[in-house]
Amino acid sequence: MTFEHNKPLVGTLRACAPQFNRYKSKMKNLYSPQNDSELAIIRSIFDGEGLNYYIRNDHFGSLKVGPKIDLLNAKMIQVHEEQFELASDLISEFLENSQKDINSDSRYTVFDKIRMIIETLIFGWFMPGRFRKNSDFDK
Repeated sequence: MTFEHNKPLVGTLRACAPQFNRYKSKMKNLYSPQNDSELAIIRSIFDGEGLNYYIRNDHFGSLKVGPKIDLLNAKMIQVHEEQFELASDLISEFLENSQKDINSDSRYTVFDKIRMIIETLIFGWFMPGRFRKNSDFDK
């Protein structure tokens, strides 16, 4: 049984490495997303605009759960320096629009705080959030 491959040899990959390093040196840190959902939206915005970007700790950062530690699991979006202004404008517009979606009355009520305490004591976990009787989907 024979397999045919069109993969480049290791020698040809090493020749490409200096070009990548030269390109990466022109990348600037732009933003560290709060979660993977925010990162997915930012990626789609950048892909739609055709921007060159790189996500540091992209796949490895998702493996390590827990608090964000800058060099261990925090993801950082890096953008080519020539496109930095456009990318920062897109990020600031996205963040501004996402902040508008958050309701100003999103504070927890006394009932919600008591519910979360009871869930923690009985079940050992809780679901943060507000208990809503009427949702937008019911309308």
